[in-house]
Amino acid sequence: MQEGILQVGKIVYDDKNALYNLIKNIDIKDKKDNYYHIIQINFNTKNKCIEIKDYGEMHNNSNEELLWIGTATGAVSPQWYTTGNKLEYLISQTIPNIISMNLKKLSSKLQNILNSYYYDMGEQKGLNNRYRYVININKINNDFENIEEIYNVNKKDVKKTIKDISKRLDNYIKDELGLKTRDISLYFLSIDDEPVSNNEDYREAIKNERYGLDDNNKKGHCSVCSSTTKVSDDTSKLQLKFYTTTNINFPSNFSKGNYEKNMQICENCMTYLMTGEQYIIDNLNTKLAGMPVYIIPHFLFDPKFKKRQMDNISKGIKDTFNQAKNVEEIVKTEDNITNLLDLVDQENYYLLNILFYKINQKSVKVQRLIKDVNPSRFTKIILSSKDVQNKFKKLISYDFKMPLGLQSIYYLNPVKIKDREVQDFRNLLSIYDSVFKGNIINKEVLIKGFINMMKIHYFNKEKQFNIQPNKYFSRDIIQSNMLIKLLEEIGCLKEGDGMDIEKLDIYDHIKDYIEEMNYSEEESSLFLLGYLVAQVGNRQHREREGKKPILNKINFNSMDLNKIKRLSSEIVEKLRQNDVLKYNEKVYFAHKTLLDKHISHWNLSKHDNLYYIMSGYAYGTTKAMMGKENKND
Repeated sequence: MQEGILQVGKIVYDDKNALYNLIKNIDIKDKKDNYYHIIQINFNTKNKCIEIKDYGEMHNNSNEELLWIGTATGAVSPQWYTTGNKLEYLISQTIPNIISMNLKKLSSKLQNILNSYYYDMGEQKGLNNRYRYVININKINNDFENIEEIYNVNKKDVKKTIKDISKRLDNYIKDELGLKTRDISLYFLSIDDEPVSNNEDYREAIKNERYGLDDNNKKGHCSVCSSTTKVSDDTSKLQLKFYTTTNINFPSNFSKGNYEKNMQICENCMTYLMTGEQYIIDNLNTKLAGMPVYIIPHFLFDPKFKKRQMDNISKGIKDTFNQAKNVEEIVKTEDNITNLLDLVDQENYYLLNILFYKINQKSVKVQRLIKDVNPSRFTKIILSSKDVQNKFKKLISYDFKMPLGLQSIYYLNPVKIKDREVQDFRNLLSIYDSVFKGNIINKEVLIKGFINMMKIHYFNKEKQFNIQPNKYFSRDIIQSNMLIKLLEEIGCLKEGDGMDIEKLDIYDHIKDYIEEMNYSEEESSLFLLGYLVAQVGNRQHREREGKKPILNKINFNSMDLNKIKRLSSEIVEKLRQNDVLKYNEKVYFAHKTLLDKHISHWNLSKHDNLYYIMSGYAYGTTKAMMGKENKND
């Protein structure tokens, strides 16, 4: 992963415009397609006042013009960037922190601003001293309450005072400019209408802070490029941490002072890593399974191409990955998909690292890294998904539409959701790891997940999980059948030994489904039993205001042999009571013949039993819903 980030950084780094390698992407419109606004906090030295202005709507280059590079790295790092997405830093610690950096003419200029337009709350203890100063809102408008009284009302608590003043400014902006906080994307500081971010001393300080090494750093061997030069073991500037500096069992001799023996980075490599990280964060980020993902390419040889070609590769990677998540009706042609590899030099080649992560405060916590994924894997998933979709259209109805792809794994395998975050994701990501690498998946693990999905639907527990509410959860069971076929086609599940369907004297459409799914005789007997349950349920649904009492005969935890025998006996009477036995006598006979043949040496687990019964139920229900079933069924 680290080498891939470095390669990307080398491709996109522009030495003449080093700062622009740090620029962060930012949305210019909200979800309703309205443009966000920019707020200017201007220190007018001529009129000796502070002006709060609507700088206008965001546009594509706003982040570059105002040098939006996010906030200072580290949870407790002093904040000194003059463009931000929150008011609190800008109205308090930003200018005092720049002054303390002694930036030639800029610091002295800002000292005058501090003296004239800020309120000093006095020396504070420890880290609180960074909040000592706050903008004097009486310099904005005399209608504001006196700044000293605000400080006293907040019991001389500097943090509370800053939050209080920030809220007052939010209300002021709302009343005077007609802009709510949700309408604003960026804030920036200016002096006499000149953004502080344009100052050369300020820009040089950012370049040194982000890319430079401390004067105290000694010569050593760079762990990345192996050169002998000035190196640092401080990786706090990097956003994607690739090794730990907190576990005491990692450094040599269990001493925290020996982390430098694990990893040392020279200035050039640090620059490329930071540039590569920012590019990946901006251009190769997406979501899968309810979690954010970075897709990091790793080239076999150092690429010789330029940023424009890297942009094309990144767009192709991201588009293809997103296409593989949910294959809909419209699918790119095979040529367009496979051209992903042709974007690179013919003599080069690359693999992908899939990084699932979580943002914890300001740090990126790795949930799972799936290494060395061949880009052609996504092509295989897309084309196989489309193939499976077409097969199920023929089996069920040409009007049947069901998205299928990587995202299907997520929505068919329940995981708890808390505060909009996926919990207990390890098993889920293990499945994705196998899918990306083409490893065999334990089918029993999948089936248990599918059964949990059914239970959640049946007992209406969707709110606690990632499972989407679905009035007709039989469609989700059909999708699980489709997923099994997809996983077989891409080599992640072993295909079963299907029975000889010519032995079955039943409707052709049922035989076709059993043949496609490669069901054994035991699995087929359960599938047919489930199909009969669906026939009763379909009639009950029409005559009992949408209710299906027959489902009470199913134990959604599991079905052992005793439960199967009991259901097999009871289903005949239920078919007769609902006046559908005459249409299903052959189906019942086929089910009973197969069941009796294998009952003494049953090989399926109680979870398998339930799944294949519900697969038959889902098929019979979905066929009826699509209105394409044989009229006599």
